[in-house]
Formats: sequence, C-alpha cells, structure tokens
Amino acid sequence: MSLVGRLEDLSLVDILQIIALSGKSGVLTLNTRGNESRIIFKNGQIISTLGTGEKENIANLLIREGVITLPVLKDAVSHLRTIKFRRNLAWVLSERFNQNQEKIESTIRRYVESHVRRLLEWKDGLFNFDLKETDEEIDKLTADPLQPLLRKGLTAASMILPPAGAGEKPAPASENLAELFKGFAAEETLSPEGDEFLASVRKEISRTTGENLDLPRPGGEGGDEPVMASPGLRLLRSMVEELNDPNRYTDISLLVLRFASELMNRAVLLMVRKRAIGGLGQFGIRLPDGVNPENRVREIRIPIDETSIFREVVENKLPIRRKLRRANPWEEYFMQMLGGEQPEESFFGPMVSRGQVVIILYGDNLPERRRIGDSTGLEIFLSQAGLAMEKAFLERKLKEVPPLGKEHPYS
Repeated sequence: MSLVGRLEDLSLVDILQIIALSGKSGVLTLNTRGNESRIIFKNGQIISTLGTGEKENIANLLIREGVITLPVLKDAVSHLRTIKFRRNLAWVLSERFNQNQEKIESTIRRYVESHVRRLLEWKDGLFNFDLKETDEEIDKLTADPLQPLLRKGLTAASMILPPAGAGEKPAPASENLAELFKGFAAEETLSPEGDEFLASVRKEISRTTGENLDLPRPGGEGGDEPVMASPGLRLLRSMVEELNDPNRYTDISLLVLRFASELMNRAVLLMVRKRAIGGLGQFGIRLPDGVNPENRVREIRIPIDETSIFREVVENKLPIRRKLRRANPWEEYFMQMLGGEQPEESFFGPMVSRGQVVIILYGDNLPERRRIGDSTGLEIFLSQAGLAMEKAFLERKLKEVPPLGKEHPYS
C-alpha cells in the first residue's frame, strides 16, 4: 500500500510532517527531472537516505571526516566479510572496534540532513510513500552494510530548522583509500578517491549473500509512467492542520467522517466501549420506510467478546479491508442494521488512543457495486486523529488538577 502524488500538490515539508505525526514506517521515493532519491522512515523518523548516482558510503564518509583511521576500517571490513555482511559497518565500528559511537552517529546525521535539505529544494515531481508494517520490512531496506544508517532517527522538525554547523568544511582525507582495498578487489582499478570501493564491496556482498541491495523503482523502469495521486491526498495537509488546532478537538469525529466522504459512499463511526461496540454517527446510509439513519446507527450494539471482524480490529489495532460475511451472525446483523445489502468490499479503520482502539470507522461504496479505493491517506489521518484525541484527553485531565494552595511549598 502506498501514498502517491505530486510535489506540486503536497510539498516535501508537508509530507515529512505528516509521516512524522502519524509515526509511520516506510520508504518515500521522490522523482524529478530524471533524478530519484529515497528517504527511509522508522516510526515517523528519518533513519537513512539513498539517491541516484550517490557514490557516498560510510567508509568514504568516516575517513574523509577523520572519524576513523584506515587500519581500523580495514579490520572492520574483514570482520564484515566473516559475518557475511549481516551488520551495518557503522555499528561494527562502534560495537566491535570501540570507535566513538557519538562521532560516527553525528557524521552520518550531518550527511543525511544534508541530503534531505537538498531534497527540500525540489518543488515539482512525483512522490511515492510505501508503507511498511514490520521492522523486518524496514531491515530489508537498510540491508546494505555500507549504507548511512542512523540509530536515532531525524525528526521532521529538525529538517525545517536551519542546518547545524552551516559553513563548516569537511576534514580532508588523510590517506589514499585505494591502498586499503587493493587486496579486497584485485580485479578493480581503484581511483585515488576510492570511488570504486562501493561497487567492489557490493559485488562481494551480492556474491556472499545472494541479495540485490537496490530498491525497486516505482512506476516502471523509466519512472515516467503516469502516476495517479492517492485519493484524499490534497485534503490530508489541511485536515491535519485542523486536527492540530486546539479549538477543533471536539470535532475530531466530524473531521474523520468528512475525510471518509471523499473516498467512499457510506461510512459509520463506531465507539468502542468496555463490553460492546456502539454506533456514533454516519453519512450516506439510506434506509427504507423513512427510518432515520442516525437513530438506527445509534441502536447498533456488537459485543466485543463475540467473534467478528470488529473484534479483529480491536485486538489487532490495524485497518482491515474485506467483504462482510453473512455467515457471521454479528456481521450479518450489522448489514441488516444498515439496510441489508452486502457491499462488494468494506473498510474498517481503527482510531487508537492511549494504546487502545476507541473508534472504528466503517465504510463501503453502496449502492454502487465497487471496491474501496486507495485508503492510505485515510489511514494516516486516522492515526493522527487518535494522537489528537489523546492530546485532548491529557489536556482535559490537566485542567481537572486543582491549583496549588498558598500553603503549598512549591506554590
């Protein structure tokens, strides 16, 4: 599942903020005028960057900055070969060879920051954010041991602020990198700058592990196939801003329904209580014999301890898209409460606050017989809505705390 669009519609600054606020993991691919770059996120923070034609790697970076010496680097590369390149070079240097972890991390951080700041200058082109649900998927994106990789990711806020250490010049390389790798790739003619080092090591990595470390290009080989923007994408920025407005916290449920109305014909908000799930609000529901859909929705009660798709959403805290089952009594009951028809596909999106699902958004495309479209933008918005609800709850609790009396020692 991915979030696709154009930088003309949603700037990179906005994209970084949305991913950070939603805490999502994945890879953001940017394409403009034949150039391609990727930013890798883990839990909303930037942990690495990759670019077309980038020759930089950790070895060159740390040697050029004077963080490590050639003998140490040679020992670290030899160790990597013995473990079949299963760890990142930066981690091996700090964990096994006692190199200054803080200096290594700081050097990589400056490099990643510089790369992202260059990308912030891109004002047009295409973007594709490919969501990843597990740490294992993120590990595959960072499998290259020479890839600049941060232990502690960068935040979107740090990218908007002026760069730290602006104007500083990198330390010059003190020795010739080619000397280090003469025995490592004898068939290569390495330049004094060590540009072929990356290619030779990756050739050895591929031979040893059988893995292709290049990420696939979205949109075909040429990258010029037409890209359809994810539905609701243009709404995402403005509605996230509304969520961040402290005066709008009471309207969170209405904002969710408003967003959903851009993607589907019908939707129902369901509140998760201790024992049952109950109807809260709706749009697009049409019932026979003049029955008021708002009243009908508020009559819905589905027990949490009974087997149904609603229980799956509450337990797993993840969105689900599939067809409602008539064989399941509670899913059949839900369909009957909404008019009796069976949609071609249904969407169930959880809103999580304080670690628990508090709201479930249900949606479908009845009376049309068609499936739900790309719901990535809506899923990101739901996650941010949960955070806004949690913030509102904490602020309300703070207001309930009585003021300190005059006799209090800290008043």
